This record gives sequence, structure tokens and C-alpha cells, in this order.
Amino acid sequence: MSAFWVALGFLTTLPVPRHDLPADALRRAGIWFPVVGLLLGALLAAAAVGLRLVLPAPVAAVLVTVIWVALTGGLHLDGLADCCDGLLPPVARERRLEIMRDPRLGTFGVAGVVLALLLKSTAIATLAPAWPALLLAPLWARWLLLVAAQR
Repeated sequence: MSAFWVALGFLTTLPVPRHDLPADALRRAGIWFPVVGLLLGALLAAAAVGLRLVLPAPVAAVLVTVIWVALTGGLHLDGLADCCDGLLPPVARERRLEIMRDPRLGTFGVAGVVLALLLKSTAIATLAPAWPALLLAPLWARWLLLVAAQR
């Protein structure tokens, strides 16, 4: 299985051929992460331009945000929710770690996700035009993932 398909399957919900993978498949797929980010960005930018032709900016922005979450499977939102649940409540350190390992979503996690999605939708709605940022943001995010993994 090509490393590109491994990267696409890991970073998106797009249908890709699934096979048994060697243990190092994801490591080898990392080089393709920015390309997958660019593909996501192209899909989001195209959606933004098309939706903006027929809908008001706020509605188009919310729909682009929904498409973004659908394409990525909300993986980043799960991590954000865990961080908000674990870091925001005034509890002891041991309890924070326990909360972050808990698969259930808490009040702070829900609030963090809702606020992040509101911020993302508002940013998309107010950027004129939004498509350059939508094209590049997923690329930069997946490239920075590689940079962070090297540390």
C-alpha cells in the first residue's frame, strides 16, 4: 500500500483501500502529510467558493466548518476536548491526568469544542476571501505535525 494512501487514510475520512500494514507504515507516510493537507485545503477552498456563490457568508462558513470536521473525522476536536476537560477544571494534578484518560466528554470539553468551532466559523465568515487561508491552513497544520514529531 502506498505511503500516500496510508497518510490519506490516517488524516481524513476519505475512503481509501485498507490492507494489513507493516509496523512502520505510518512513519513512512509522514512525508505525505503536507500533501494530504493541501488536498484537504483544496476541497475546503472549493467548497467555500462554491457555497459563497449561493449562500450568505455566515451560513457558508458554518457549512465549510462542518465539511472540515467531516473530512478530518474531528480527530483534532477530540484532543482539544480532552485537554479542556483535563486542564481547565480546578482539580489536583492526579485528577487532571485521570480526566484526560477518561473517554467520556465533560463540560469543559464540550465548551472548548463549541467555542473552537464558533471561532473557526467566524474566522472563515470574516475573511474576505477565505479560500487562500482555507487552502493553506491544513497544509501548514500537517507540516507542523511533522516538525513537532521530529522534536
